[in-house]
Amino acid sequence: MTKIFLLIFLFFALTFKFSISQNSEKVNVNSNDSEIPELYKSVHLDKPYYSIQIGVFKFKRSKLNFKNLNDLYYTKRKNGHWRYLSGIYTSKDSVFSAFNYIIRKGYTDAYIVLFNSMKGKESVFYPDFNAQKSKIDDYIALEKQRFDSIKNSLAKTNEKLSEFVQKYDNKIDALTNQQKTITKISPTKKIIKYQDFIILGAIFILIVAIIFIFIFVKKNFRNRSQLVEIQLNEARRNFVEKLNQVRNELIEQNNQTKKMFLLSEVVNSLPFGKQQNSISGNVSSVETPKILSKPQTKRSDHSVAINLADEIIRMRGKLVDIPENTPGRDDLLKVVNNVENEFNDTDYEISDLVGMTYKKDMNLTANFVLSKNEKPVEQIITKIIKPQILYKGKIIQTAEVEVSY
Repeated sequence: MTKIFLLIFLFFALTFKFSISQNSEKVNVNSNDSEIPELYKSVHLDKPYYSIQIGVFKFKRSKLNFKNLNDLYYTKRKNGHWRYLSGIYTSKDSVFSAFNYIIRKGYTDAYIVLFNSMKGKESVFYPDFNAQKSKIDDYIALEKQRFDSIKNSLAKTNEKLSEFVQKYDNKIDALTNQQKTITKISPTKKIIKYQDFIILGAIFILIVAIIFIFIFVKKNFRNRSQLVEIQLNEARRNFVEKLNQVRNELIEQNNQTKKMFLLSEVVNSLPFGKQQNSISGNVSSVETPKILSKPQTKRSDHSVAINLADEIIRMRGKLVDIPENTPGRDDLLKVVNNVENEFNDTDYEISDLVGMTYKKDMNLTANFVLSKNEKPVEQIITKIIKPQILYKGKIIQTAEVEVSY
């Protein structure tokens, strides 16, 4: 009997709610302040655009029917129904952002519509939303299960922690009561054992020793850092001087080469050997003397380039041995890298052999050393003693390397 009464009450309540919603729809239609404009009259674009469909209704709606939504528009269907959309977007990113916002607001039936022009054809741009929504729902359900599991484990941990705290409090109370009992027995006698003095003295001496050791180590480290910085500055100065010297020699050599070549070109262009024949009146040619002919190209002198490459590798080896946090190390390393890059931009090139696997057919001199690794590894080139230098792709100096095995 009670169930029948509840069903009848529920039926009347739903009927009353439906009648109220119908009346509210009619009231909203007559409200001018909450009118929604028509989409096609509001669009002034000659290119495709996007909009998000909220829903299709039998009766006309107003802005009051759509909470937390702005920029609303409507279109009238041929069957007399009213379709309502939100926003006019010209990019996918903006319409996807607005679409996610609308879905979070509870409009789960919404989807994106693509309009080809102001009053052109339209198409559903995001038809697989239901499939995506089901995946998202499954993901949310799975995450909720994980959250519940973590929550349960956290609750159990809190229970154990509460039990531990309770036991600890009980022990503290017991010790407090015991101390009160001892105080009542002998309130004026506080016994400090001789062993306690020894322990406190040892702790004090240990702390003082640690402080002195720290000060000593810090002072030594500072002195060592200053010494390393001085060595770095000295090495930097020597390297820059060497670099300037080599650069000046290269410039001088290049200038001399250019002068000789230009002189040769000028001499060869002079009209030597031409003279007028007074008898016949014709011009006869006489061979130019061999001393004025263009000199043959001599074998290039690569000593300056080889010295510069050796200096680069020597400086790089010194920088590897210096700790990384040493002041000035990174700046000097940048200088060496820049010099090597400028060197490689010419016809010369330093071969990078570090890290390569050693092979017997390589054109180089190898010094073999035992690897620090316990397991046997293949033979790897780990250090350059003398670089391999190429000039226009040809080796002008063979390398001497260190191979770990």
